[in-house]
Amino acid sequence: MAKLIMQKLGKLRGSIGNVVFYQLNGETVMRRKPGPRKTKPTPRQLYTRKAFNLGQLFLKPLIKELNFTFSEFIRGPKRGFHFALSTLLKTAISNRQGKPVLDPILVQISSGELDPLTDASLEKIGETKFRLSWNANTWIGTPREGDRLYLLVYCPDEKLFFAIREGAFRKNELQEFDIPWLERVSSKTYCYAAFYKKVLKGIRFSDSVCLGIGE
Repeated sequence: MAKLIMQKLGKLRGSIGNVVFYQLNGETVMRRKPGPRKTKPTPRQLYTRKAFNLGQLFLKPLIKELNFTFSEFIRGPKRGFHFALSTLLKTAISNRQGKPVLDPILVQISSGELDPLTDASLEKIGETKFRLSWNANTWIGTPREGDRLYLLVYCPDEKLFFAIREGAFRKNELQEFDIPWLERVSSKTYCYAAFYKKVLKGIRFSDSVCLGIGE
């Protein structure tokens, strides 16, 4: 059955058989209608879809931050979020009896060649206040005193998060911060941290680490 509508200025929209006509940027474009799916998805395909949706659900509230922390890898239409999702699917999801399970502790919110935090520890020093400490190790290897701390605190069940983009320098070995929602929610909160430095063509990060869980 054919159905075509002639709009003003001679523009066409509608369909004939399996061809669809529509307007795009002032021009008439045609495309083939998608046909019905001929085969059922395999168990592997179903698992992959579920894992992909699980990863998207976890990372979606963090899109703006991930576009910052993975900015070094942005190419063409892909944003930092896409690289974060790809990394999550490889490192943070396991197959448990055919069901994808995400472990937030294994999620990386940044990736790169800088030296990560060494001997990091997270200490609760108040009702909502925490102290993060680490070993600078700037006299060994490649760590630099001027590397800045990036901190992301995230409660995925409640979709609550905040980020510190300009934290302490690596040489300071200390960063204190508050998690304001701890007194009013019972869901787990995850703390991720990494170092970064500004370079000529952007920002370069270390791999992130999950420092601890607050409840």
